Amino acid sequence: MRAEPIDGGSKPAGGIGRPVPPYSLVLSDLPAAAEELLVDRVVREIPGKRLACVARWKGEEVFAKLFTARFGRERHWKREERGVRAMLAHGIATPALLYSGGTADGATRVLIFERIASARTALEAWNATNGREEQRPLLARLSEVLARHHAAGLVQKDLHLKNFLVGEDQIFTLDGADIIRKRAPLAKSASIKHLGLLFAQLYPRDDDLAPEVYAGYARMRGWPAEGGDLKALESVIKRRRARRKTAYLEKIFRECSAFVCRSDRRRFRVWDRRYDSGALRAVLADPDQYLGPGTALLKDGNTATVGVAPVDGRRLVIKRYNIKGVWHGVKRALRPTRAARAWRHAQLLKFYGIPTAVPVALLEKRLGPLRGVAYFIAEHVDGVSCRDYFSASEAPLEEKQAMAAKVAALLKALKSVRLSHGDLKATNILLADHNPVLVDLDAMREHRSDASFGPAHARDLERFLRNWEGNPEVARLFEKQLSA
Repeated sequence: MRAEPIDGGSKPAGGIGRPVPPYSLVLSDLPAAAEELLVDRVVREIPGKRLACVARWKGEEVFAKLFTARFGRERHWKREERGVRAMLAHGIATPALLYSGGTADGATRVLIFERIASARTALEAWNATNGREEQRPLLARLSEVLARHHAAGLVQKDLHLKNFLVGEDQIFTLDGADIIRKRAPLAKSASIKHLGLLFAQLYPRDDDLAPEVYAGYARMRGWPAEGGDLKALESVIKRRRARRKTAYLEKIFRECSAFVCRSDRRRFRVWDRRYDSGALRAVLADPDQYLGPGTALLKDGNTATVGVAPVDGRRLVIKRYNIKGVWHGVKRALRPTRAARAWRHAQLLKFYGIPTAVPVALLEKRLGPLRGVAYFIAEHVDGVSCRDYFSASEAPLEEKQAMAAKVAALLKALKSVRLSHGDLKATNILLADHNPVLVDLDAMREHRSDASFGPAHARDLERFLRNWEGNPEVARLFEKQLSA
């Protein structure tokens, strides 16, 4: 099971106040044969401001940006156009600008670009890589593009992997609105800061590629790659990734392009927009129908009840965190719910690229500010528990050794970002598609210092190794891997 993509999904078609594709727009100042733009599919939407669409124009498939804001559409349209023209003027590869204008009714400004159908975003290309041998050349190509930007005095202020389109022969830069034009090529210190933004998009486990990529970038700029440069780059990567993490976690409890959020005095709900459907909303309206008498439960305890719901061809796990009594309810009423903790920690693991069950939704029952029973919903992981695999499996020793190394790597990944699990039973690590997946996250804790993390991590490892007290062969296997 591979980790979820670094960046969450985009908002699907059908935003409030606009038609659902396909629909047509009449463009101004064009011959009749070219005035119709047929919008086929919305790729990304900033509600009330901008749409990015796959469309048809003059019989060809194109990519269109529609600027719809009542106030500011002229400014945003012009800024995007200026950025695109600046890249073209400096020989930076970007999809050809085919049309810049507006609709006949004056309500929308439009940019139409050549559609590079065979290409994919750098994010998609990165997530499709298989190991370092495929990652190195992709990062080298991206760093060369940045080197050309910086040598031309161009800076992408909102640098991320979706702003590049990877073709067979070249990489195209997208989103001219984020291009800032400088009067001179970027100095070394500013260039390092901007290159650090690229690595901040990746997972911490990928930071070992930074020295090699920087060496190639420095050659493109005609600089020697010095030791102090790498230290500065490492510092930038850590700072920028910390900012990205903070910004991402601020979004997971509110309405945004990645999440739907609904709240009133009785309920708080937030869910991943990619899963939004009538079926999921029906589950959120009454999750107890999957947890009551006559349902097949995965767990039925005092603290939590767990069941499975079939939704849109998927199996979703619903975990209800029970209130055991009046006093327990009073103690929990003003604190973040355990479901909210599980939701946050699952999103945090996703941000760091540490495999966990994909988080889908959070539901809290409330009475004003008071929190009650809460539910965490995630994709079902079709796998076997780590305990069952190592205790009962007849797998060859070599296979067990390889799996133990993967489990140890998972625990080391937690250590690298100072996350303690808090309940590291072997049943809380599932093995799916030959990879370990961490579940049951409501006791997880993020630590700000090594002094706090060290004892918690030691307790995690002690609890994990205690799973194998009756199986010394497996215990030795993990002790060897964890001490490597």
